[in-house]
Amino acid sequence: MNWHQQVNAVLRAHQLEKYVVNPVVPLKYLSEEDHAAGTINPEFTNWDRQDALIMSWLLSTLSDSILSRVVTCCHSFQVWNAICSHFHGLTRARTMQLRLELRTIKKGNKSCSEYEYLQRIQQLCDTLTATGDAISNCEQTDAILGGLPPEYEALISTIMAFLTRDADVSVLDIETMILAHEARLEQHKQTALQEPLTLNLAESTSAPHIDSQC
Repeated sequence: MNWHQQVNAVLRAHQLEKYVVNPVVPLKYLSEEDHAAGTINPEFTNWDRQDALIMSWLLSTLSDSILSRVVTCCHSFQVWNAICSHFHGLTRARTMQLRLELRTIKKGNKSCSEYEYLQRIQQLCDTLTATGDAISNCEQTDAILGGLPPEYEALISTIMAFLTRDADVSVLDIETMILAHEARLEQHKQTALQEPLTLNLAESTSAPHIDSQC
């Protein structure tokens, strides 16, 4: 849970959002006469007291590096707006970075069976969703298929055929097919490596015995 979620949860629990989100600040003086006499509106006094408590609490939740961004703030809603604006900028930059990785990720030497490739894509999608930039199943599927190497081309064609026919194929179904395909590829590789050894062994056992005695 990030700072915004934690703080917002507390504000909602105590019904204090009205102090930080679009607050309606009572007039400090109800009339020119009150202003001249220094008679402060009791509603403003109550609001100001509560606002000071909230501001003090908000400041206590911030790190030293963030506190420098709110030194000019006088009220809780100003602190809230400044921090939200700062985090919004950071989130936007992070979102762009994650989406770029999602568009360009390649399987390479990563293993699907050990979830190095598929899990990374899932992590990217989950993180983007948590930042408010939800990734659709279609986008996740495109990322998965787009990063697969040429030896998966036949499988990709099969999956695309299913998707073109609007078949009910989930991301989990696609991952299962990829894992099965990877297992078959690995089995073929092992077989290809063992065949020369088997052939050499067969040749050595079938070679005629030559008697060295004259």
